[in-house]
Amino acid sequence: MGASAAHERCVILGGSFDPVHGAHLALAEAAQARGAVAELLWLPAARSPFKDAAPRIADADRVDLLRAVVEARPGERIELCELQRPAPSYMVDTLQLLKANGEERPLALLMGQDTLAGLPRWKQADELTRLAEFWVAPRPGAAPLDEQLVEVRQALPGLRVTTLDFVPTGLSSTALRACLARGEDPGAEALPRPVWELIQARRLYRAG
Repeated sequence: MGASAAHERCVILGGSFDPVHGAHLALAEAAQARGAVAELLWLPAARSPFKDAAPRIADADRVDLLRAVVEARPGERIELCELQRPAPSYMVDTLQLLKANGEERPLALLMGQDTLAGLPRWKQADELTRLAEFWVAPRPGAAPLDEQLVEVRQALPGLRVTTLDFVPTGLSSTALRACLARGEDPGAEALPRPVWELIQARRLYRAG
């Protein structure tokens, strides 16, 4: 392995992807633009431990919506291990599984600033900071990221963070689902056309 390859990360973007939308893609593109990405894994969760409700549509539909965009993106793939385990999904379990299955590349977790704020509440958060570094995108309307990092590092002194060059979209999954429930097209910037077309074909997210 060459010196440059040795520093390339396996970057992981986890979430409900209910559905995958433009802000998710913008986050993935910000990571790719940063460089040093060997592979980007899209990691759909069975259910977040911080959410009471399950995703609005079936796991198979969420995965198919992801496939509609990810399969056309070189160097990116979908990792289904969290859907193959009982809910809720814990990231530390996933990273330990990846390592046990032979993943030798350095790991980086890709997330928004709002997610980083809750990191000290994650299962075995100290172990997470040992297993992976964190690539963080600023969030619209949030406190300055540097200030937030001071607070998070008080609980997790081993935290390693890279701030991405990212223009926040302000796109809300909740507002997007409300739009889809009314049968409205939120536009290509919010929802990639292959995803919109599949949602329409399967009548996903419709009210009633």
